[in-house]
Amino acid sequence: GLGSRRDVTATHVPGTTLGALAVPGLLPAGCKLVDTPGMDQVHSLAKYLPANELKMLQPRRALKGRTFRISPGKSVLLGGLARIDVVSQERGATLYLTPWISDEVACYMGKTEGVAERRQKHLGKRLSPPTAKSGPTFPELVPTTLHLQGSEWIRSTRDVAIAGLGWVGVGVSGAAELTVWTPPGVKVSVREPLARSLAKDMERPGLGAALGEAMVEEKRVPRRTPAEKGPRKGQTMPAAKEQGGAV
Repeated sequence: GLGSRRDVTATHVPGTTLGALAVPGLLPAGCKLVDTPGMDQVHSLAKYLPANELKMLQPRRALKGRTFRISPGKSVLLGGLARIDVVSQERGATLYLTPWISDEVACYMGKTEGVAERRQKHLGKRLSPPTAKSGPTFPELVPTTLHLQGSEWIRSTRDVAIAGLGWVGVGVSGAAELTVWTPPGVKVSVREPLARSLAKDMERPGLGAALGEAMVEEKRVPRRTPAEKGPRKGQTMPAAKEQGGAV
């Protein structure tokens, strides 16, 4: 739509443009740009969230993938909104899932066994969106089975797109079966990858952050000076220099 000063405005809520509106000043002379009413996407996850929580799905900065090294029998939760189970992998090896979604959506990786109970326990709290306010009315997730065929695991060779949320790159060599859980009616599709690269650092199991260099630095023991180490066996430390009197 247009503001009072004829500035272009934007909203995360569809259907706010009531008619065809000319937008001046954005295209060269002789060209016209017209803003037309949008349409609600009935297959989008966005229809299940209130307007204030839709903002959480919109990236506020450049997207960064979060890569999980995962094997059959494990799952990844995308907030409380969706879940991906790795059912089988042709060669029994691991594969790599890289969600490309807003960084306001918390992710979790763990065993598939009991994952539904863990999601319910943390829904609206550590797993959001939905928030604690809308969590109780958020619908139960329903499964969609996908059979993928990939050529390599060192980069994503297929994307699993979840309408209204984002997509998950899949790096797999051979065939794999995934079960994607979403609210009813949300479209799940498979396509060629938009971004092939994996994240530089792998995500930890659980509700953790990436194992990046910052975490390694925190765990690293500072190197001690020779004075802190003390004398080696059979060696005496030199006496301290006098500074203005005896030490």
